[in-house]
Amino acid sequence: MKQHQSSINLSSILPGRLPEGEAFLHPDFFEILEIIRKKYPSNTLNIYTNGSTLSKNFLKKLSNYNPIKIVVSLHTTNAQKLAFLCNRPLSFVKKIIESIPWINNFKIELAGALLPFPKLLGWEDIEETIQYLLSNNAKELILHHPGYTKKTPKEIINIIDCDLDELTEFTCKLRKKCQAKVHIYPDMKASIEIPIKFKNALLLTSEAAYSRLKENGSNSHYFYAVKNNSFGGNVTVGGLLMVNDFIEAGKKALKKFPKTEIILLPSAPFDAFRRDLLYTPAQKIVDKLKKNTAIINNKGEIISLCQH
Repeated sequence: MKQHQSSINLSSILPGRLPEGEAFLHPDFFEILEIIRKKYPSNTLNIYTNGSTLSKNFLKKLSNYNPIKIVVSLHTTNAQKLAFLCNRPLSFVKKIIESIPWINNFKIELAGALLPFPKLLGWEDIEETIQYLLSNNAKELILHHPGYTKKTPKEIINIIDCDLDELTEFTCKLRKKCQAKVHIYPDMKASIEIPIKFKNALLLTSEAAYSRLKENGSNSHYFYAVKNNSFGGNVTVGGLLMVNDFIEAGKKALKKFPKTEIILLPSAPFDAFRRDLLYTPAQKIVDKLKKNTAIINNKGEIISLCQH
């Protein structure tokens, strides 16, 4: 069997997906690392954390399992504002901020992830946070566009709302002046080209990807943006679309594009068992729309769903 070569994600926040929890709090965390290292001794282990467990003793023990990359979620280095955002005591968040310089001391790679809140923090504060991460040798920066749902109170939206175009422009400038890799999610400037071998294929896509896919797509295919009615708010990414969103959009799209021969769904909303975040199987889309349907990833690889 071919050895797995790439890095291994022990916990992560994938673009457009929900957090998977704090891996460092698992009671058998180090036992799990022992098992992984026996099979994969040299693969980098990627671990997403809020930084609350990163004491010197913990990092020293963790370094025994290097190579490791820690992605620390740090939205501001202003302790009072961070305490407000996290709803935690001031002493709690100060420990997180103070732990950042220790990471490199144990030869662990540092990456920083933040939700920019310019209305609450100001762009200057966001730049200071980024500079703090870079000064501590962060090799990667991840900026997530703050999202909210239809259930979010207006007073909270007024605090966390961030113009995506403004954030995109901020990220472009940041990429020009720092050596670290800089990612933004969603990246509205990133080109998307998916090889599609079918004719008259209908691609049900997220609102975030729609314009970029249509721009690079063939005229022999159809594209339809799926509105996220499940979460609502400003959620436009594919990973948070639910099966019912695809069914609702698919009915409208098939009326608009009656010559459709096959429906293609993005892979991001579904797990390895082809279920959405509510564990609803993608097969339900086929059953409701009565059309040949398949899941397609960014490489054009296809997983067919059976039509009953």
